[in-house]
Amino acid sequence: MAGSSSYPTVQPTVPATSFAELDEMAKRLKGNAGAWFATTIEERIALLEQVASDTLTAADDWVADALAAKGLDADSPSAGEEWLPGPGFVIRNARLLAQTLKDIRQYGEPQLPGKITQRSSGQTVVGVYPTDNFDRTLLAGITAEVWMEPGINPGNLTAAMADAYRPNTTKSAGLCLVLGAGNVASIGPMDILYTLFSENKVALIKMNPINEYLGEHWARALRGLVDAGYVDIAYGGVEVGAHLTTHESVDTIHITG
Repeated sequence: MAGSSSYPTVQPTVPATSFAELDEMAKRLKGNAGAWFATTIEERIALLEQVASDTLTAADDWVADALAAKGLDADSPSAGEEWLPGPGFVIRNARLLAQTLKDIRQYGEPQLPGKITQRSSGQTVVGVYPTDNFDRTLLAGITAEVWMEPGINPGNLTAAMADAYRPNTTKSAGLCLVLGAGNVASIGPMDILYTLFSENKVALIKMNPINEYLGEHWARALRGLVDAGYVDIAYGGVEVGAHLTTHESVDTIHITG
């Protein structure tokens, strides 16, 4: 992967997935897209709870490899940045998604963590952070709001939420290619969870060569989804990305941000 004065050339640490293997991955995942679309809320909750548990199991090795790759001392304060924004965020994300699904099961829709208000202009505002005491402790004093687009008001706000879980959903079954980011270690797995649980699509992630050493740990963390045939992981650089972004089995492409 080409570098620059700011970003040196990245030397691959994992062999690139062959085109034949990529084709087989895409075909297999696409064949399972309908099965994923049909999974029940109960089944999805169970899979998310497994993700949280399996990520915790994989965390020690995950962080050890991340520290080694970056030349960080495991006893230094910097090591904490590999624990929290790495496996810590994935566990948190899985638990919050599971709670959202439990709310949908009980109330028919997600439960908003903050107040719904309106600005003087009439624009609807929703408090979304903190969600609970964990958030209040982690980032004390920090709050976040979402300012809604025109036409969204307190009366119709929830109608646009959790579309994937409504009988008349606009989401369709299919295969999403996730182009993995090379920075924060939790982004790739969380993009996969978003693809499955918010977009209703199975996911094939192409690892970024910068952090492809994490692929084996992500596979362990997402073992339940991988074993069920809803997620797979590919390795390689530009050639692999070009092959997959134009692949006939790929329906959508997800890029972080």
